[in-house]
Amino acid sequence: MDDAAIFFNNPPFSILVRRFLEKPEDADAQHQLFDWLGKYSNHDDYDQVRLMDAQSVTRLSIPAELNPAHSNTVRAASEVLRTGQITLLDFYRDTHDLRVRLDVLIPIFDEADANRPLGVLILRIDPAIYLYPFIQRWSTPS
Repeated sequence: MDDAAIFFNNPPFSILVRRFLEKPEDADAQHQLFDWLGKYSNHDDYDQVRLMDAQSVTRLSIPAELNPAHSNTVRAASEVLRTGQITLLDFYRDTHDLRVRLDVLIPIFDEADANRPLGVLILRIDPAIYLYPFIQRWSTPS
C-alpha cells in the first residue's frame, strides 16, 4: 500500500498519464512513464505493472504484450474509479497460467479535473515470490 500511495493523488504522475493517454505516440511521455513504472516492475514484490484507461483497456504494461487482464481485475478497476480508493484485490487464480495472484489497484484522476478518472494503475503480486516463502519461514506455527 505504501507503493500505491506514491502514485495516488500524485500531480506529476497524473499529468504524465493524461499526456500519454491523450497522445500515445508522445515518446517523451511514454519514456517517462516507463521510468516511473520500470522501478516497480523490477521490484521483487511485483511481476507485472499495467496502466489501464478509464474503459479498462490496457494502454501500457511492463512486461510488454501482456495477456488481457483477469475479469476480477477489470471489474475491480471500474469499482476503484467509482470509489476513488486504492484497493487490494484478494487472491485469485490467473486464467492464463493458473498461478495465484493479488493486485493493488490505484485510481488515477486528472489533475486539472479531480472528478475525471484517467485510468487505473495495477501492480500485480505473485505471492510465490515473497509472501509464501515468508510465511514458511515464520518461527512459530500459526
